[in-house]
Amino acid sequence: MLKSKALPLLLTTAFAAGATATNADAVLIPAGGPETPTVGTYQNYTDVADGELLQGFLSIPQGIDTDSSLPEASAKLPAIVVLHDASGRDLYEEQRAAIISQQYGYVGFAADIFGFYAELPPEDAPWSIRGAFTGQYTNNATLFTQRIQAAVDFVQALDYVDATKVGLVGYCMGGTGVVHYVNVMGEAIERDDVPPLVAGAVSVHPSLTADGPGPNGSIDLPTLFLTGGADFLTGPASMEKLESDMKAGHNLDGVAPWESVRYAKINHAFSNWFSGSYDERADARSWYSQMSFFAGVFSDTTTVDSTVDEQPLVTLSAEEVDYTDPMGYLHAPPNADISLSLPIIVVLPHTTDRSYEESRAAKLSLDTGYYTFEADAYTTNDYDMDKHLSRIRAAISRVKTIPGIDSSNIALVGFGSGGTGAMYYALQTGLSDIAAEDSVKVIASVHGHLDRVAIAMVGMVPENESAEGDAQAWGGNSRELAAASPYKPQILIQSGVDADSMKDIIQIESTLISLGANYELTRFSDTGDNFTAWGDENYNAVASSRSFHQLRTVLAEAFGPSESGNDAYPEPHKPAKGDDTTSSSSHIPSGTSAAIIAAGLALVAF
Repeated sequence: MLKSKALPLLLTTAFAAGATATNADAVLIPAGGPETPTVGTYQNYTDVADGELLQGFLSIPQGIDTDSSLPEASAKLPAIVVLHDASGRDLYEEQRAAIISQQYGYVGFAADIFGFYAELPPEDAPWSIRGAFTGQYTNNATLFTQRIQAAVDFVQALDYVDATKVGLVGYCMGGTGVVHYVNVMGEAIERDDVPPLVAGAVSVHPSLTADGPGPNGSIDLPTLFLTGGADFLTGPASMEKLESDMKAGHNLDGVAPWESVRYAKINHAFSNWFSGSYDERADARSWYSQMSFFAGVFSDTTTVDSTVDEQPLVTLSAEEVDYTDPMGYLHAPPNADISLSLPIIVVLPHTTDRSYEESRAAKLSLDTGYYTFEADAYTTNDYDMDKHLSRIRAAISRVKTIPGIDSSNIALVGFGSGGTGAMYYALQTGLSDIAAEDSVKVIASVHGHLDRVAIAMVGMVPENESAEGDAQAWGGNSRELAAASPYKPQILIQSGVDADSMKDIIQIESTLISLGANYELTRFSDTGDNFTAWGDENYNAVASSRSFHQLRTVLAEAFGPSESGNDAYPEPHKPAKGDDTTSSSSHIPSGTSAAIIAAGLALVAF
């Protein structure tokens, strides 16, 4: 006899299909919590491969009439299948499915991997028993993938679902299932009249091993991995294996991109609000990354916003004036009131050619509503940490004297060689013998030369930690060390997999952990140096777009929103609005008055 399950309560707030999900203007906030209501029904379906009866939880946007005639293809909805953790499908996954449908206008389906009649071990059972039960799936990629595909097939068969736009997200054990699914089913199987398997997949804090099975063929499936820097289940050996497998599946041209993000000091199960390891910030940031990823794959652009990476045309006429060490150019946001103090982003260049940094600085000012400052911080020797630091400190000192600047809220954003310098600066903030500049709240390294940084870090890891790859080096003492120094800027590292080796990444992350640093490290597949540089042979529109959205959310979190900028958080499921507003830029010589600065601004056309 089938189990009887009560229908969940209806969500009290009504959302129209495709309604806008809201985030706080200043910082990203979690999409839900332990009290989040659910709305939906339990649905039985079958794994046709072995006849196993399964029961999932289906949540559809309010206002969708499932009893009406078959909708036109253009009216069908995307869907996301949610894979549960080792405790089976329960309230948590059902809440996630409801959030997906009620806040984002997609169909949400919490799948069942274990089976309707499965008897789960008690929660207090020893891991030897619980692990043996879940191991039936985690150690059997074929069976796990089979169960996942049964849920995908069920959702794709719904009349109101666009079968070409079905996504997959897994948590903990479910995240491991996503890895198996990608390896087994990543290569598209050509069958007549059968839609693509899934449009994209997300793996959230999975359990990985260094000896798991690799891909069966080419991985033609966009994939996102979201992991915690202190999670022993995604240690260096297993992450290196994951990257190796993904790279092996990407040897052919035209395969889909993948991305991994790591959050400092974060443990396993960080997104589960019923877990003792729950972390609100990591949940909010990973959720935004996940939903913006799905927005991209559902819109066939794999970017958050199709306009975010359009190159602006910048024209400036300004005299260069030296000050102490470097020189600089200030970009003011549209309609900036010089009587108000605004944060400033110091842009560290890759070369002495300003064409790229000039455009990026102007666009950052327009998008964020903050001032930006192009610093002449380039040095010909990328390995010269002292020279980098000298130029960066001179730039920071200079911008503090500019009228209209909030000298307590500064960000450093470096590209290429400038990204190397940004990492040098981030590194010195954790050393007790160097006076840190606590006004710098954000440090971002965008395709910096991390091999140089790794060399500089050799010998900096404490003796009780190893850079060779044990769990302790990836978070064992992170929280204790974090309390040693009160100054902890948010460090954002954006790296191309083809540019920086995993060996160097392990060295860098191990050192940052030993210093108690707050970091977020993103790796973009099939991407080399200069992946944000328009016109460069390594330019990658997907990685560039997603990296700048990450940067904008970190800046808004650190500084708060600005009324003069574009939306700090364009909703993940809708394109950000276009803006033809002009921004202004001028070279600011030493000693220039506020009146002259305001009068001398040159227009920057977008």
